[in-house]
Amino acid sequence: WPYICEGFHNPDGSVSGETLWCAMIPAQYAIAAHLTGQSLPPRHVSGLLHHLDTWQQPDGSFGLFQGARGSLYVTALSYVAMRLLGRSAEDPPCRAARSWLAGHEVAAIPTWGKLWLAMAGLYDYDGINPVPPEIWLLPKSAPMHPRRFYCHTRLIYLGFSYLYGVRFKGPDSPIIQSLRTELYPRGFEAVRFRDFRSEIDASDRYVAKDPLLESAYAMAGVAESVIPKAVRKRALGVALDRIVWEQRQSAYCGISPVNGLLATVALHHAGHADFPASWAGVEHWAWDDPVLGRRYSGAASNTWDTGFMAQALTTGPLAEPSAERLRRLHGFLSHAQVTEELPSEPIYDRVPVAGGFCFGVKTHRWAVSDCTAEALSGLIAIETAQPNLTRFPSPAIAAAVRFILARQNADGGFSSYEPQRGGRLLERVNPSEMFGNCMGEYSYLECTSSCLQGLAHVLTARASALDPILAAEASRAIARGAEFIAAQDDGEGGFEGFWGVNYTYGALFAASGLRAAGRPPHDPTVRRLVEWLLAHRLPDGGWGEDVASCAKHTYVPTANSQVIMTAWALLGLLRTGAWSPEIDAAVRAGVRLLSDRQAADGTWPREAIAGIFFDTAGLHYDLYRMTFPIWALAAAAERGILP
Repeated sequence: WPYICEGFHNPDGSVSGETLWCAMIPAQYAIAAHLTGQSLPPRHVSGLLHHLDTWQQPDGSFGLFQGARGSLYVTALSYVAMRLLGRSAEDPPCRAARSWLAGHEVAAIPTWGKLWLAMAGLYDYDGINPVPPEIWLLPKSAPMHPRRFYCHTRLIYLGFSYLYGVRFKGPDSPIIQSLRTELYPRGFEAVRFRDFRSEIDASDRYVAKDPLLESAYAMAGVAESVIPKAVRKRALGVALDRIVWEQRQSAYCGISPVNGLLATVALHHAGHADFPASWAGVEHWAWDDPVLGRRYSGAASNTWDTGFMAQALTTGPLAEPSAERLRRLHGFLSHAQVTEELPSEPIYDRVPVAGGFCFGVKTHRWAVSDCTAEALSGLIAIETAQPNLTRFPSPAIAAAVRFILARQNADGGFSSYEPQRGGRLLERVNPSEMFGNCMGEYSYLECTSSCLQGLAHVLTARASALDPILAAEASRAIARGAEFIAAQDDGEGGFEGFWGVNYTYGALFAASGLRAAGRPPHDPTVRRLVEWLLAHRLPDGGWGEDVASCAKHTYVPTANSQVIMTAWALLGLLRTGAWSPEIDAAVRAGVRLLSDRQAADGTWPREAIAGIFFDTAGLHYDLYRMTFPIWALAAAAERGILP
């Protein structure tokens, strides 16, 4: 077991697996290269095309995640990318995609697609609902000031607002002229783009039209027609200033590749000296291998995966044979904390980040509550198993605890990057159309659980690192967090997740958080959770949940058990501390399933999507299929249950 993850090891001592989203990002990368006049190396071109081939489905479409139905948004952008990368319109992949597109009205692509096509000269800006840069001039007290948005949403629309505001359009060329005919067989000039402003193809529509948002669009359209040029110029200057500042703080990779690409195109338009560094920064997200080709992942997960792996390898019988691996993991985590604060410039609406840990590496400078907590839990687990290691310094422990506590909201739950700034009413003006629950920071079950576990581990093993006042604050935060978790019970023991699929993931984190807070096995909420897990076993002895449960907000099982969900359920059961003959039988059956699914080389197969964000964006966390089965089997071994 301790050696099966060598393929995920990085030179800095961390482990990380790919966080694979969809073909949208490599397609946008290819389009951005065209828009900014970048000549890609031939091997990158062939790698990108190979990756797009791996995503194309038998009907010619591309989905929003692996196994999803065809998406007009992803298919149209992927088609444009293939053509810009040099494929002929009659190459089989292009012909298949165009055949699928023929059954849809490309003009009804979601707004994100409308903007990318408009920048390429393949859509009319008159057909895009306003994304005015003047929103950045609103008073910060305004309910719709972007500072209240979730940070990913805020920064994506920062780039959008600038590019929309200047009506950016890339170079025209024969291939662009040909693409206009290929995408719109009845003629580009014949399309009444304005009629499609709020029309979204059924393949992509998730958020229903809202009269409040439509009214806001109408008012913005009227306002934009009378905005003085001087005001527009000032708004664009404010937006560009924010783009430059944010890119510099993240070492030019952006908070995500989606935001980073938009920022890079904006810098190109502005002729800014930071454009070359920003274009190079996109490579932070690159992955390349012969199997899947060249692509750009949704996230870099070094700290997240390393924190989990550290805890898995210190569970049960694994700690001693994993000693060298643990030292390397500890070395990475010990240096992964963000220690330098962001420049103290409140005009950019960032909150302090010093003391936190990022999802990937610290140069990203977007530290997260649960990443910080899981890093603390991993460090403490390794130091407990390897007491001769140099311990993580007490001031650094205290700084991490203060960072975590600053993300607790009034309801007792914890948000991710920043404390909550806006209410649920923001979701009524969600302009993304494809994604839900993406407008604000909220309290999340999983973040809350991770924070409770991290704080509890500190209070148990490193309490001397905290002064009495900070220790008392941490204790109160744990109690409040446990109340928040208990309140998420749907009444039948089900807990819906937000970042994983879905009730099974929620059950793992609910069990872990409640137990970290000291809730006993006979606690009513814990008992219901156990009953829920037992009731949702599949006939083959494991657990499996379909990603559709995230969009539907109701449990949807898979036909067969999944390795990752089975591991989550086993860990959830074991962490409740409850025990009965039925629980024992369920754990033994799950252990057998994990053992039977393990390949001869020690790995587990890639199966159904297990990660999610914003209800509809499925993610494949490649290391999850390794870490969680190891962890679950080791936890079962602690109970004397072996494969």
